[in-house]
Amino acid sequence: MSPRLAQAGVNPKHLKNFQIPLPPLAVQKEIVQELDGYQKIIDGCRQVVENYKPMIEIDPSWEMVELGELCEVKSGYSFKSELFNKSKGKPLIRIRDIKPNKTTTKYAGEYDDKFLIENGAILIGMDGEFNICIWKGEKALLNQRVCNIIPNKKVLKTFVFRMINEPLKKIEKNTDAITVKHISVKQIKKIKIPLPPLAVQKEIVKEIEQEQEAIDRCKWLIETYTKKIQDRIDKVWGAD
Repeated sequence: MSPRLAQAGVNPKHLKNFQIPLPPLAVQKEIVQELDGYQKIIDGCRQVVENYKPMIEIDPSWEMVELGELCEVKSGYSFKSELFNKSKGKPLIRIRDIKPNKTTTKYAGEYDDKFLIENGAILIGMDGEFNICIWKGEKALLNQRVCNIIPNKKVLKTFVFRMINEPLKKIEKNTDAITVKHISVKQIKKIKIPLPPLAVQKEIVKEIEQEQEAIDRCKWLIETYTKKIQDRIDKVWGAD
C-alpha cells in the first residue's frame, strides 16, 4: 500500500470498485480546460494576495514619533464573564472578535460609558497574535486585553492603522512566551511611526487603500472561482 494512502486511511482495494462519471473524451477535455482556467485565476490571485506588502518610502526628513505622543491608548475593562451571553445586554468586544471584526457576545450587567467604543475605532488585541482592526461592528463595550487607539490632530486615524501593523507583528515575533504572548499598553505607546505632514499622510493612505481594493478583489475572485470549480464538478456528478 502507498504510504500516502495508508496515512489518509484509504484502502486501495476500495478504489478498484470506485466509480466516476465518464463522459466522452472531447467532453473530458472541455471540462479539464474549464477547470484549469479557473485554477489559473485562483493561483494568480493567491500569489498577489500572499506576496502583497505595502511599499512605503520613508523620507529621512520625517520624524519618527512614539505612538504615545500621537494617540491616547485606552484599555478595556474586566467585565464579569458570568454575565456574558448571546441575547441580552450590550454588545461586548473581546480579543477573539478583532480578527473577524464582529461580536456575538453581549454583557447583561452595569457598565461605565467610558468603555463604550464607536464604529470606526482602532482596536488592538493584546494577547496572542496582536491583531488590529478598524471596528466595523456596532457600538459596543471594550473588554479587558483589548485597547482603543485614539489619534490626536497630528495624525490621521487611517494612517496610524496602516503604520502600526508591521511594528506590532515584529513585537509579536520577538516576544517569548511559554503559553500566550502578551503586549502592554506601555509597549504600544513606545511604538514609533513616521510622521509626515497631514497632506502626505492622506496621499499614502489613498495609495494603500487603492492597493487594498485590488487585494480584496483578488480575494473575491479566489472565492468565486473556487465555487465555480466545485459547481462544475458537482454538475459532472449530477449533483444538485
